[in-house]
Amino acid sequence: MSKPDSRAAKSSKSTFVTLLLLVIIGGGIVLMMLPSKPAPEPELAKPPAAEAKETDAPVAPSTDLGAVVGDWLREDGGYQLKLTRDVSGSKLNAAYFNPNPINVSYCSSTNEGGAMKVRVELNDTGYPGCVYSLIHDRASDRLLGTYYQAAMGETYEVMFVRTR
Repeated sequence: MSKPDSRAAKSSKSTFVTLLLLVIIGGGIVLMMLPSKPAPEPELAKPPAAEAKETDAPVAPSTDLGAVVGDWLREDGGYQLKLTRDVSGSKLNAAYFNPNPINVSYCSSTNEGGAMKVRVELNDTGYPGCVYSLIHDRASDRLLGTYYQAAMGETYEVMFVRTR
């Protein structure tokens, strides 16, 4: 009996080990390139029609249009909102200042589910399509809700306090 050629056996074993190492290393590189968890979906800004957002504080909503009539101040920037009734007394009008007047293109109020909601849309230089969606909290006499900053596509929580 003759002995198998040890050189040929070593060569094929060496080739197998080399290929195995290449597969393992290549697989490791591919795994390293994959994200460890799926990338989060980008957050989309709320559309201008978004309703007033609930806050952590309990809200005692007002159902009377007269409850929101008055002058309001957003203390985080000095923005002023003046809400008045129209001649018939059944519709809400708005004026907005920063500190100069900013054109208000639309203002509405609704009584939904026992809550007085106010929507104010601005349309002026630097404010095209910006929208306030607010709800009146009668317990604290504040307007709480969101401000959609259209140019940036971002929505912020806001609060107005009554100044008169």
